[in-house]
Amino acid sequence: MIHKLTPLTLALTLAYPSHSIHPAWSNPTHSSERYSAQTPLPSSNWVTLTPSVHPTTGRSVSLWSTYYHIYQAQETTNGYPLLDPSGQTLAYLSHRDWCYAALQGTVQVQDLAGNLTTYNFAGRGQNLQLDCSAYFKSLSPETLQKTGRVRFGLARGPHGDGAGGYRLVPYRTIAVDRQQIPLGSVIYIPAARGQHIQLPNGEVIIHDGYFFAADVGSAIKGNHIDVFVGSDERSPFPFITSNPRGTFEAFVVQDPEIAELLTRMHR
Repeated sequence: MIHKLTPLTLALTLAYPSHSIHPAWSNPTHSSERYSAQTPLPSSNWVTLTPSVHPTTGRSVSLWSTYYHIYQAQETTNGYPLLDPSGQTLAYLSHRDWCYAALQGTVQVQDLAGNLTTYNFAGRGQNLQLDCSAYFKSLSPETLQKTGRVRFGLARGPHGDGAGGYRLVPYRTIAVDRQQIPLGSVIYIPAARGQHIQLPNGEVIIHDGYFFAADVGSAIKGNHIDVFVGSDERSPFPFITSNPRGTFEAFVVQDPEIAELLTRMHR
């Protein structure tokens, strides 16, 4: 049963490597600068969410996880076109790069002049454009068929776009099966709390355990989630095993203020 929470004051602190982070429920004298859900967020790439009640008051769920990242590719003159939904060419990539871009859903392309542009999943064409089975032997025929029909568009967010109008945020965004976890849900994963993470700008932070359901994927079904790790090609989280048997406990957090703040981070 989900307990109704009393109104909270959230402590949001910029997380620098020299700062230790203590949950508010274990340190009543925690003296961080305090923000309401209406206060402008700091300009840093990361804020640490520290609620005044324990996040495990939410509904417990058993999940398993994979991870995904921004695929980085070099444009080539003799490649396969990234097509937008209307069929217009955005860039040309090698066969391998095209397939990995389609699978990840976000690709950052360096053109021949050295300029970087981020493209994002923007739907699927009616016909198969490329066969990617040589690179993804473990994928089902259905998923391979969907991968080979992916269309792209210019991303709004610097790290790409998710579903439902949300932007992707490294180490915050998770892709979910929306029939199991609705978009906009806040998920707390105890095993993520305390992990040291290096952000894309080089800053090292300590993760607070909170994630936000802002994306979906054709292979994300049931209790499977997919954690977005930005441009990092490896996962920093031990709970991510990419194995359905590697389940862990998580909690669906019913906290309107944290939900509002994470929503704003993803808009």
